Amino acid sequence: MTLFYLAAYPQYMDHLRDEVDRVVREHGWTKAALDEMHKVDSFLREVMRASGMTTGTMSRKAVKDYTFSDGTFVPAGTYLMAPTSAIYTDDTVYPNAVEFNPWRFSDMRNQGEHVKLVNTNLNFLSFGHGYHACPGRFFAVSEMKIILAHIVATYDVKMEQEGVIPTPIMIGHVCVPSRKAEILVRKKLPSQMA
Repeated sequence: MTLFYLAAYPQYMDHLRDEVDRVVREHGWTKAALDEMHKVDSFLREVMRASGMTTGTMSRKAVKDYTFSDGTFVPAGTYLMAPTSAIYTDDTVYPNAVEFNPWRFSDMRNQGEHVKLVNTNLNFLSFGHGYHACPGRFFAVSEMKIILAHIVATYDVKMEQEGVIPTPIMIGHVCVPSRKAEILVRKKLPSQMA
């Protein structure tokens, strides 16, 4: 989905490219460089939020009957999950939630580390949360950042129709990118590369 968002909104490419070029010039292709790529990190986190890549997460099965304080009854054997799509589209959690804002999280960096892609909280559950948070998320995020940084440093990408994200396929509660969508990719000329 990240490539679709990058291709659909080419106006963000230069901002990402400037950050990648600046950071790689200073640190090379290192872990320190990845840690300094705040806009890349924010872009990826916002795609995960806005794309609805999953409608729910942290599925659990009730092992015994349970009644909540409001009277809601959950019988044993019922499967429950956290409603990520409801959280991610809630304006009280994410102002202007339906708007794709790639710098939503980089603009919040002064509020603390909780906005980094690897960090989980009750309002960002793409990697789970708490004791059951995905232990591989640190490696996965590094991979995603390296791939996105390499793409923006090396290629120009766009959709035939700007601003249009191809409709994804839903398989159960998971969003899968359209296999029929086409992205236009052109390698940058050597004179355009930093």
